Amino acid sequence: MDNKENQDLLITEQIDEEQASENSDASYSNAEIKIVSEYQKPKAIKNNSHFFREQKPENMLNKRNQNAISRIQNRKSNTLNKKSSLNDPTNIKQQQNMDQSDRLEEKPSSLDNAKDKVKQVGQVAKDKVKNATKQGVKQTGKAAGGAAKKAGSAAAKGIVSIATNPVTAPYFWGAVLTISLILFVPIFISIIFGGTEDSSSSSGISLNCEYNVGGKEYSDIKIRLMKCDRNSLIPIEGEELVDFEKYVLGVAYAENSSNENAFKAQVIAARSYTLNRRKIKTENGQNIIEMRNCTNDQVYCNPDKGCWSNSRSASDTVYSGVDHSKAWSKDAIAEDSDFRKWASEVNGIVLQDSNENVIYTPYCADYDVCSFCEPGICMSQNEATQLGKDGKDYNQILMKEYASRNPGASTGKSCQSVGSTTPGDFIWPTASGYITSPFGPRSCTNCTAIHDAIDVRARQGEAIYSIADGEVVNASGTYHTLTIYHGIYNGKKLFSRYQHGDMLVHVGDTVKKGQKIAASNGWGPSGSGSYAAHLDFTILLGDEEVDNKQWNKNYRYNPLINLYNLSYNETGNSNAMDVSIKKADDSILNKIEYGANISGLFSTKYCKTWNGPCG
Repeated sequence: MDNKENQDLLITEQIDEEQASENSDASYSNAEIKIVSEYQKPKAIKNNSHFFREQKPENMLNKRNQNAISRIQNRKSNTLNKKSSLNDPTNIKQQQNMDQSDRLEEKPSSLDNAKDKVKQVGQVAKDKVKNATKQGVKQTGKAAGGAAKKAGSAAAKGIVSIATNPVTAPYFWGAVLTISLILFVPIFISIIFGGTEDSSSSSGISLNCEYNVGGKEYSDIKIRLMKCDRNSLIPIEGEELVDFEKYVLGVAYAENSSNENAFKAQVIAARSYTLNRRKIKTENGQNIIEMRNCTNDQVYCNPDKGCWSNSRSASDTVYSGVDHSKAWSKDAIAEDSDFRKWASEVNGIVLQDSNENVIYTPYCADYDVCSFCEPGICMSQNEATQLGKDGKDYNQILMKEYASRNPGASTGKSCQSVGSTTPGDFIWPTASGYITSPFGPRSCTNCTAIHDAIDVRARQGEAIYSIADGEVVNASGTYHTLTIYHGIYNGKKLFSRYQHGDMLVHVGDTVKKGQKIAASNGWGPSGSGSYAAHLDFTILLGDEEVDNKQWNKNYRYNPLINLYNLSYNETGNSNAMDVSIKKADDSILNKIEYGANISGLFSTKYCKTWNGPCG
């Protein structure tokens, strides 16, 4: 055989080797696709169940499979080129080395994908079987588990090989570490920090009621929790002053959390008892009652944090917080609990005599366990519970239990939501920062020349939000006026007023910052749509002694100046200014805009009345 024949034979063998390599790669890819296809069954189960979400490793697998397909297609193209170039024998060895390198790079990657898929789908199937609650889903999950088990067994050797192969091991263990971090770090964080969160309300709004005790009026009372020491009053370290109405709720929860009317009777009895049990002292203008937190006085269980003690003996102090390792512990009260609802329905109510003085209302578990507790002067908690079960309302229970004290009907003075707020507490009431009409004197047709608000763009149906936590004190009128009380702001009672929208809340409702309270609808004297849709927005500031129901007597204030602390800086004829005010969706309002010179929005700070002088 001459040199030319040898060369032709060598070229033919090389071409055959290239084709065999292509077939090997294609077979490997087909095997991979077969493995993936085998696991499409549990994947279909996962996709049809609301218990599972699409996993990122699947997306990674799809991407890698696409890369593999592209590789094969490119190799086919390269092979054709190689066939033409292999006439040069000097290139044969180089081509062999390149192809061998490509195959080594590609196969472990594909196998790693299959391994990841096996592991992922096996875990999904396992979780499916564990968490399914319906029989049909359970059966499907078992089938998926069986399929995953078979496939897992088939792939086990491959996985072991990947984990020990010097080429593939770094990728394998890197993936294991990443998955472990994703799965277990959140769990560790939850274990470490999950029990420390304070579940108390973030509103900053508390309830302030007025009481007649010994012929003297008291309001804004707080409780200082003291250790259970018969000989002296020692504050419990770490316990803050407790709002009076919150304290009463916590006592009823600890003492008699049974049926509705027994619970309400307990709330009223605890409130009246506290007002008489200890002298009300004043410290730096704050009215304070010091109460031992144990059965020597009353047991208070923090509604927002729970409580615990080393025992339930009369001489053992009760502390805020949950600790189930102790002899006695109770969880916090859920925000939507009936206990909170029931207590709110009897806020401020006490037992009074004919002179409106609060009656002393001791109570005990039952008459035969407390020597001081006698029928007619003391409430048996067990008897009160039974009376509630028998259909007696809370007032009937109290009248019977304290009959010898000649109580009048359980009544109370006015209660008002109070709190303290700062500029950072207020959000913007709409989605838009465009002002269509300024605060103060204005030129307009068919409108009031003195404008006691700013008009903010709010298109038909757009949401109007409460600027802060508060209580609705007005929701009525020709212009659909909605007014919310937000507590004490810079020494004044703060109210926000919103007009011209479909109102979604009612008088007495408690609202949260960012809560949707209305929808813009242009309400005016002629009804819905009589004005172009917008929000008429203002704030009112009043003295603390003014009743909340008299909110309309207060001065109106320009919210841009007095609420958001904005001021005009000379910007020529600019009709916009940069701001940074949070909106209801937690995004930031970055700009206030106005159709004329922006300075016009800051020419007036307040108005005495809707048509009165402005300043």
